[in-house]
Amino acid sequence: MNRNNHIPRLAVLLLSLILAATSWAQTTEVTGTVTDKQNGETLIGVTVKVVGQNTGVITDFDGHYIIIADAGATLEFTYMGYKKHTERVAGRRQIDISMVSDTQLLDELVIIGYGVQKKSDITGSISSIAGKDVNNVPVSSALQALQGRAAGVNVIQNTGAPGGKTTIKVRGTGTVNDADPLYVVDGFVVDNIDYLNPNDIENVEIFKDAASSAIYGSRAANGVVVITTKSGKEGKTRVTYDGYFGFSNPWKTIDVMGLEDYTLMRDYISGRSDYSYKGQLYMSPDANGTPIYDEKKYHDLDTIRHNRVGNYWDAITRTGTKQQHAVSVSGGNDKLQYLVSASYFNEKGIVKTSDYQRLNTRMNVKAQLTKWLTMTTNMSFTADNRNPVPEGGESVLRKALQWRPNVYAHNNVGYYYEEDPVAIIDRDNEEVSNQRFDMNISAERTYLSVQGILLQQS
Repeated sequence: MNRNNHIPRLAVLLLSLILAATSWAQTTEVTGTVTDKQNGETLIGVTVKVVGQNTGVITDFDGHYIIIADAGATLEFTYMGYKKHTERVAGRRQIDISMVSDTQLLDELVIIGYGVQKKSDITGSISSIAGKDVNNVPVSSALQALQGRAAGVNVIQNTGAPGGKTTIKVRGTGTVNDADPLYVVDGFVVDNIDYLNPNDIENVEIFKDAASSAIYGSRAANGVVVITTKSGKEGKTRVTYDGYFGFSNPWKTIDVMGLEDYTLMRDYISGRSDYSYKGQLYMSPDANGTPIYDEKKYHDLDTIRHNRVGNYWDAITRTGTKQQHAVSVSGGNDKLQYLVSASYFNEKGIVKTSDYQRLNTRMNVKAQLTKWLTMTTNMSFTADNRNPVPEGGESVLRKALQWRPNVYAHNNVGYYYEEDPVAIIDRDNEEVSNQRFDMNISAERTYLSVQGILLQQS
């Protein structure tokens, strides 16, 4: 009687063990590796979780993961900068995944100084100018190439003389750092960018508000101009040449009085009759007051005519020329990339003796010494010569327009008068030469490098 009572209990216990074993058989330890589909690199920190459950893990430094999931469960893989990926387990014990980057998501965020903002919120705060837009402009300086290409940025050429200084104002005139923006070339702060060859520029970014330029401190109160120069790319050695030649002339010639018109007007205004009489040139009154031809007046004026410069504007101006020739050699492999460039710029201004020439050489080398250590070297040398002419209030062009045509060009000794425009450009023909050498060497140690995240120490 007692034996029969134990049979149902044993049956229930056996059935429970069978169900538990079946349930245990449906739970699987799934392992795998997550990589970037584009380059095959393993991804660190990818979130792997079972859909519909709170179970989840992240990939290690080798991109590996281990997770416990039912044989019929679905795994979800998520990672910043990549599209979400789902995969059914289907009884498998190893599932390797290749994730696809989501470039649209990456474009939505921009790192600015100490924070991150949406790109749509800073459209007006940062202006980016591609190098091709700068390279195609036939100008002598990098600043001139930026003119009219960024909203809220005023590029002012202080003078039309070859090699003349150019200033830039970002959203008006500030009070810190002499109202000039901060210049950063390849990550290093420089005093100006007049020495740069526009053909060496890869990209220009102008930070215009406090948030975008916060990392540079008070020096960036007037904005920041960040320039990245060209560097070598992986592939075969590439040789490029860029050059142009052009002419320049005054867009307008100002008409001034000639010798006869000037002397006639001078006599009329002063009430004198040195060269005319009653508004008639070369005339003098006879005994009856009738105007008659006076050969002496003609001779006096003709003597001045043959001892003066006929047209001062034509005497000090010419057809200007501008030319540039640039050659670069670049190339490299996955361990070493290099670029070597040289350029020559020469401009002869429309005012005689106003010349400017510049020689630029640059070498950019980037070498990956180990998987975690990269060294970058940027070297540049610039030599320029400038022959300036008087400008501003003492402008030689201004004097050419204001110089009296009835004045002898030479004194009794045979020299030009001191303030004669022709004498000025001959006398003040002083050459100003500058040489500049810049070298930046930086080493970067990479601790973590994944799509969208880069931890480095420089």
